[in-house]
Amino acid sequence: MSCFHYTPFTRPAPRVAPDHAACNAAAGRRRKLWEIRSSLLCSLVGTCLTLGDLRRIERRLKIDQLQTASDFHVHGTFVVWAAQPGPVAKQMHKLLDRRYMVAVRRFAAASSIDDLAASWTTSIDDGDVPGPYWALLTHPVASEVLMMRAFGEVHMLSHVMGAANRGDARRLMAIERERDAVADVLAALKQRQLEREREMRQLADCHAADVRDLQARLFGEEDVAACLQRSEVWLHNLESGTAMQALRQVLAAVGDKVRAEADELVRQDALLAKLECEQTRLQQTATEAEGTVRDVAAECEAMERLLRARLAPPADGVANDDENDDAIDLSGQRIVYVGGRGSTIPHLRAAVERFGGVFLHHDGGMEERNTRLDRILAQGDAVFCPVDCISHDACMRAKRHCRQRASAFVPLRSCSLSSFLQGLRQLAQGIAD
Repeated sequence: MSCFHYTPFTRPAPRVAPDHAACNAAAGRRRKLWEIRSSLLCSLVGTCLTLGDLRRIERRLKIDQLQTASDFHVHGTFVVWAAQPGPVAKQMHKLLDRRYMVAVRRFAAASSIDDLAASWTTSIDDGDVPGPYWALLTHPVASEVLMMRAFGEVHMLSHVMGAANRGDARRLMAIERERDAVADVLAALKQRQLEREREMRQLADCHAADVRDLQARLFGEEDVAACLQRSEVWLHNLESGTAMQALRQVLAAVGDKVRAEADELVRQDALLAKLECEQTRLQQTATEAEGTVRDVAAECEAMERLLRARLAPPADGVANDDENDDAIDLSGQRIVYVGGRGSTIPHLRAAVERFGGVFLHHDGGMEERNTRLDRILAQGDAVFCPVDCISHDACMRAKRHCRQRASAFVPLRSCSLSSFLQGLRQLAQGIAD
């Protein structure tokens, strides 16, 4: 039985909330969600809350009628409810305050319109949008002009993100093609290794047979030599010098043959050692290729999870990937990422924001000066450094800073998205403990 009356989705005519701004500014009280201009609520809900958040509120309040509704209908209905001071709006307001408490506290320091506008501009420049947007719209001194300016900038950012998602999809297809190519190369290497192993086994068998044959012949020649030695003693007593000379020539020929066969045995041993070295090298090559395939597969999987989360959040609000990334809760932590590749930064930022954190970035001294690095490090609760894509000076500076402030320092083995997500899971587990 439903515990909340369902109102079909009908968008109300644009309204201006009662003049709470002057009262809030005078009293120093932040706006409630339902006190914000209704024309801004669609942008606010879509930017600061995920569909999973709305579905969880729906289940918590037992709104059974929305279980079969489309994602668009759920979004629109919650926008309508956000304008009404009821249980849904209160749950939404509570969730927004808890998730973006860091941004709310930072914006609370602004006591004038100019200070508030400057804080908003800084957040936009840093790519930090959802938390500052909520903090701005609920700030007691925010004017209609400033709120409409922020609304316009967020609206344009949504178009930019749509274009970026299409680019991500194209890049994902390219990575998948690269993964398939690497898999083909690995299969070819494995086939070649099997063929070489068969050849080496055949050569080893032939070599062993040759060795046995040479050993048998050598033992036979030793018997002949002993017999000849006895004959030589006997022939020494013979009167005919011609017979003695002939027998000596035969004995010399047998000795040359024995030495030649001994040299052949040494050559076969050297060839076998060379083949064993080649086998070891091929095994190392195959192992390295398998490692490359695993890294590419992990990167593809991480890209697919992030792309699915950004394009189509799951209907039940719980991620369906094997890693269970929704278990990560950063609780408003400010994550500073130093170094890395510029092409991956939007994905890393989206992951941190999805898990309730704030993402700050510095390129690690590649293009930006170190003076800005110290300022960004001072704002972070945890610092991530990909050791394969950062200057040595920037990495050591970040490590010293974390030691001095007793904040978390997370070195990553690479600048890939999968390594970053693994680091976030470790950090979130530490926060929970």
